[in-house]
Amino acid sequence: RCAEGTFQHADGTERIVQTTKLAFRSARGAPVVLGVAVDVTELRRAEDERRAALERAALESEELLALATSPIPR
Repeated sequence: RCAEGTFQHADGTERIVQTTKLAFRSARGAPVVLGVAVDVTELRRAEDERRAALERAALESEELLALATSPIPR
């Protein structure tokens, strides 16, 4: 099972972590949970920056298209 959430680091910064947990039984039959957490803060930040850049580029393209297709005043 995979989930994503935030937590506050000891230095006060908020971090985004992706966790994966797997429940199973040991060879003796005892319940065991194996978990792995990966800090994905920088990845999410880069994705947000990329998305914002694409939105800006789309707006600029629309503005350029409007200028290029507008009639020339006489």
